[in-house]
Amino acid sequence: MTARLLRTIGATATLVVGLGLSALPAAAVDYASQPTVTVSDPSPSAGQSITVSGTTTPNTAVTITLSSGATTGGLSTQAATSVVLGSTVSDALGRYSLSVTIPTGLTGGNYVMAIAVAGNVVSSTAITLQSGAVVTTPRAGQLPVTGSNDSLPLAGLAMASIGIGGSLVAIARRASTGL
Repeated sequence: MTARLLRTIGATATLVVGLGLSALPAAAVDYASQPTVTVSDPSPSAGQSITVSGTTTPNTAVTITLSSGATTGGLSTQAATSVVLGSTVSDALGRYSLSVTIPTGLTGGNYVMAIAVAGNVVSSTAITLQSGAVVTTPRAGQLPVTGSNDSLPLAGLAMASIGIGGSLVAIARRASTGL
């Protein structure tokens, strides 16, 4: 009777823990609190197309601007020159991406690529506009953040639970065979 009970408890514990961990939701990232903007080439030339991408609030209209002028904390505070390069809408996860062309006629120097939501700049990044010919060699951009770094403790818990469940099953089998 004891062996059967231990075997049942071990198998049930392993099953419950395995099912419970597989049913846990993936860790969600709250992009609404941390809008981002990245560019495929931080040193483009006038006339060159680059990709502007990042994250913001899901399903939100995003306006992408290029400005020269002072910056504070990465956000443009005043613009001597400001050009709207395009608009897009973020997807259900808050991701957006748009290919834009740097206007010709801009002089080389430091600029700010910014995204605005509802008319308010929510994130920006510095770029350096090169003077001279258009650069056609694409540079590797940054990849978006995906997944979670919080899964390692859960994996450890799952392995420990499986080990405990397996040990209980082994103990129950030994007890039932009289070893």
